[in-house]
Amino acid sequence: MLFVDPMAEADTAQPDPQNPMVMPAMSSSLSKLLNTWKVEVTEGKIVGDINLAMRVQTRGPRGPQEAVYLPWLRLEQLNFNSEDFATNELNTVNIASTGVIEKLEGSTLEFTPLMQSTEMSMLIDSQRLMFQQDPASLLNEFISENRQQTLAARLSGKVSTAFPDGLPGAGPDANTDADATAGGTPIKEGNINVILVADTDLLSDYMWIRMQSFFGLEVPQTLANNGDFVINSLDNLSGNNDLISLRTRGNYSRPFTTVEEIRRNAESEFRDQERELQTKLEETEKRLGELQQDTGEGDLILSPEQTQEIEKFRQEQINTRKELRNVQHELQKNIERLGTQLKFINIGLVPLLIAALAITAGYLRGRRYQ
Repeated sequence: MLFVDPMAEADTAQPDPQNPMVMPAMSSSLSKLLNTWKVEVTEGKIVGDINLAMRVQTRGPRGPQEAVYLPWLRLEQLNFNSEDFATNELNTVNIASTGVIEKLEGSTLEFTPLMQSTEMSMLIDSQRLMFQQDPASLLNEFISENRQQTLAARLSGKVSTAFPDGLPGAGPDANTDADATAGGTPIKEGNINVILVADTDLLSDYMWIRMQSFFGLEVPQTLANNGDFVINSLDNLSGNNDLISLRTRGNYSRPFTTVEEIRRNAESEFRDQERELQTKLEETEKRLGELQQDTGEGDLILSPEQTQEIEKFRQEQINTRKELRNVQHELQKNIERLGTQLKFINIGLVPLLIAALAITAGYLRGRRYQ
């Protein structure tokens, strides 16, 4: 099982003291090995998916607020391969700044995607995320590439070795031992069964574990199937498929998917309206600046017509800003109202209906025996 990453956020490598201005490498590629297999994990590119993006807390002009962060993805059942032992019973896996796995031309390997994004995805330059992680800015730049991206895959088939001269960095003794293990002849090619994952951050506790205090003890609580995915994969790769279906797995979350879908659609519409209003506001401010400068032959006194025109644009500026605030307020109000209604139906109305049916059935049964 191989984990590579174009941007390992959990990597705590510090800059070289002799070159403090040079950022340490936060990526891994295993390019020598994967190139031999004719498989690629795109370097310097991160997958952003507007359908799977997690909601994070950010600090905006009006204080803390929730925002969609494109590079952090919450994969659900539809994003997993339902026919592979490693992923067929997973519910949720959280990943961060993941890359894309692609099979190159000429590869003879069997390439089976295990985890995929939705088609509403795009590739983001990892260097951009190093210096600018503002969720709103990323959302404004989002343009879907209308393509599913493979985030984890199973590779199987015959390949040639990427190290025909022996283990890299090993001395003559190590090579001799390796040759002896193979009957005195170095292995030049063979069959592989590998699970390749384009993210290392999913192994970090912060992506799938939260600590809760229980009578003074810190108890880990799992929020996603990241650990199950790794254990299932290792069990499967070790050849133990018989008992893997018996592994207990719970639903770590039961989100209101309808609410989330409506929220995403509403936020998308809000962003379109916000961009239109922002453009209108910039044009108004530009025109206002031009009018204030155009006083004629250096005279600082504005004519009545200019004064009226400036006042008109100032009022339009105020109205546009007010409309921007109203759009965001209405968006949040509609989402909260819909969420409350659906929660009442799921949590309150259904039990009430069941109770009413039970009372009615009991009443009718009582009358039958009178």
